[in-house]
Amino acid sequence: PPAAPRRIAVTWATPANTGGLGQEIALTNYTVEVSVNDPTFAAPWVAYQGLALHFSHANLTKGDNYYYRARAENEAGAGAFSGTANEQGVELPTAPGLEVDYFGELYLSSTTSPPADTGTGPGPGGRPLLGYVLEADRADLGNGSFPGSWLGAACHADMVPPCDLSLSPPTTLYRGWVLTQPWGPLVKGMTYYYRVSAVNSAGVGPASPVISRQALVLPSPPRSFDLTISSTDWGNLSLILSWQVPTETGAGTTPFAQIPVDPSLAGQAYTNVSYVSQVARNDVGIISESSWESFRSAPAETAPSPLLQAVKTEMIMPGFVYYVRVAAVNPIGRSGWAGPLDNSPLLTGFTPVSAPSTGALLTLDGKRFGNSPYNLKIFIGSTQCGDVIVTAPDTQLVCRVAPGTGGKKDLVIQVAGLLIRRNKVFEYDHPTITAIQPQTISAADGGRVTLLGRDFGLNDTHPAGQVLAGDAQPCATTRWTSDTSIACDVRK
Repeated sequence: PPAAPRRIAVTWATPANTGGLGQEIALTNYTVEVSVNDPTFAAPWVAYQGLALHFSHANLTKGDNYYYRARAENEAGAGAFSGTANEQGVELPTAPGLEVDYFGELYLSSTTSPPADTGTGPGPGGRPLLGYVLEADRADLGNGSFPGSWLGAACHADMVPPCDLSLSPPTTLYRGWVLTQPWGPLVKGMTYYYRVSAVNSAGVGPASPVISRQALVLPSPPRSFDLTISSTDWGNLSLILSWQVPTETGAGTTPFAQIPVDPSLAGQAYTNVSYVSQVARNDVGIISESSWESFRSAPAETAPSPLLQAVKTEMIMPGFVYYVRVAAVNPIGRSGWAGPLDNSPLLTGFTPVSAPSTGALLTLDGKRFGNSPYNLKIFIGSTQCGDVIVTAPDTQLVCRVAPGTGGKKDLVIQVAGLLIRRNKVFEYDHPTITAIQPQTISAADGGRVTLLGRDFGLNDTHPAGQVLAGDAQPCATTRWTSDTSIACDVRK
């Protein structure tokens, strides 16, 4: 059989009859002939002569078939040749293929594929293998150096010192024929290293390239998920999703964007996390899983660290409610969803809550206001505010409240066709009288009284006055003259 790469160990036994009748006769020689690729021995040559019962035939040609026959000799001459034994010139197998994939949380799976050359040349019909040796290492042990292993380059009997194929190095994870196997549970965040070698009758061939993987769990949902609205002066709308890296990226809960500086440590952040963003339009009031669509983010300016962004610009129509959500993805799978959030505007506060009849500047705080006044309308009651200004993109607006009078009024904000309504939350200041001219009139004759003050209105809102002289009596006529003056004709 093969004893080492391109070397065959040839052995034979003493013949049952050495030539004597009932007694053993001393043999004088053994001759071993070899024929290459020809079992008929048409052109044999002598490979060995001597009295040993074995010899090693080295420097063979890989893939050639070597046929051997032996005969013994005594003082009477040479006996008949033995039967034929044959073997191939066998080289070590080349490195097999190796893939290491994720097999669930804290599990990895190795898949071995046969080498291109099993020892006698590439192609079908090669030398049968005797199995595979799969080795593993950890970042906190050898960090990919496979300490204590004598494999890697090769292992066979002709090495100096000889490599003992009957032993397995301490890094051996598996020895046998199974090509695909799961491994775990592993240590979260630990980096594991794998390599595999093929074994044939000549020895253990070189190992495959080392593959490293971190043991991972599913990531947690992205942090600080938020949605803002961007709009242009010509009406185009964009949904801007922003978030932060999850607390758990798969290899350990670590501070945001912590990059491993020592690969021998477990629990470092897994940095190769990707994200999936989805949007659903609420046309019928019910959002099901089939309503969600993933979208490819449009180009956007780099978000300020530590925020990440995705931008949805296509098919965003005014007047519709859009829901968005985002999830983190690592090789184990997808995290839970952050969200959903929708593009409905949100009002968190406004000042002032009242204004004089001449109007005032109204400041509104909230979210998802957008950044263009083109898509904004604000009403106090039924009167639209003028001069809408976005003072802080998406979060603050200022508008000029129109002059007016009256009690509690509704506040309505319209952002790209979506409404916020707050009922009876704003009012104009009540009229205030500061002086009356004249202060006295004849009860018998009556007369005109002028009321001076403020917040009577910038327009004639048909005020009604009363004179209190004993019983309250309405003015015969009340005439608005200005925001600061009203005339009252008192009856006789």
